[in-house]
Amino acid sequence: PNVVEFATPGAEPTNDGCSEARDHALEQILRVHDEIYVGYVEEVSREGGGKLDGDTYLAPLSFEVALLAQSAWLDATDHALDEENGGSAFALVRPPGHHALKDRGMGFCLFNFCTVAAKYALDVKGLERVAIFDWDVHHGNGIAALIDDDARIRYCSIHEENNFPRTGKASETGKAGHRNILNLPLDALNGWNEYEQLMEKKVLPWMKEFDPQLVFVSAGFDALASDHLAGMQLRPEDYGKMSTLLRDCFGDGVVLGLEGGYSLDPEDGIPAAIAHTVAAFATPPASPLATVATPAQGAGSETPRKVRRKARRLAAMVLRDWELDEALRLVRSGAIGKRMFYWSRLYRYIKAPSSL
Repeated sequence: PNVVEFATPGAEPTNDGCSEARDHALEQILRVHDEIYVGYVEEVSREGGGKLDGDTYLAPLSFEVALLAQSAWLDATDHALDEENGGSAFALVRPPGHHALKDRGMGFCLFNFCTVAAKYALDVKGLERVAIFDWDVHHGNGIAALIDDDARIRYCSIHEENNFPRTGKASETGKAGHRNILNLPLDALNGWNEYEQLMEKKVLPWMKEFDPQLVFVSAGFDALASDHLAGMQLRPEDYGKMSTLLRDCFGDGVVLGLEGGYSLDPEDGIPAAIAHTVAAFATPPASPLATVATPAQGAGSETPRKVRRKARRLAAMVLRDWELDEALRLVRSGAIGKRMFYWSRLYRYIKAPSSL
């Protein structure tokens, strides 16, 4: 099976900013954030640092490190979109980004890395639809504000209600009328049972209905029971379970990036949670036909073109994750239709035996 790739930018933090990765990241950030604000963060960092608010501060290299973090998110996006050699990718970076607004940083966040990557996938790489799932314990108010008017993006967040930044009410579905935001607030002290219910009944059907070409995950790990900045009761293995549900639903078209999470306990904190997350994406789906019921009217309402597109995606996922012999066995057993097999984007490399 494919192994989840860890995206790392090809540059070291410097104040002279001569790297190609830096320039590319800055260009994409300026597509989303106000130029005056970006310049302010750069200036304050170069002058030795300072505070943006009571929680969010800048050190001398904060601006350059933020550009490298954004570069890793972009690298992860490029990797996931590589049809021949790509797969799911995890941008293991800091600082986090999902609270950052267009012209203001907050909540430890300077720039909104996930939104920048999503807009990059749409505006530069040519995708038509992407989805963002935010499992950080805090609502991603910055993402919601930045994608509110963009019908090409759906954003879903499971978060602790009445925690920072005190946004993300269930009634907030998007001010622009696209209804492209799904907020699922939970009371503190909830754990995997409640998350699993939301994943299976709300998150996955809503995202699947949208038929996204790429899924981004704002992967904060502060809903862990060991994290003292919130009151949720998840265990590290629960992130592996969430990741498995996403993998089975969307294959290897998933880009994850680190957001919050502050427990460094090796067994109950971030290290173990990330390990479970990566292990899930490095394992083939339990079934190539794993499906989620959607609120759509049914398969009969889908156009033939849409059905063929889904079939190609499924076949490509199967042929990436299984050896040819296993894929052929599934075809012979009827689990994968012959048309799905031949529609694979890998058809030019694989020829099925005539016995099929």
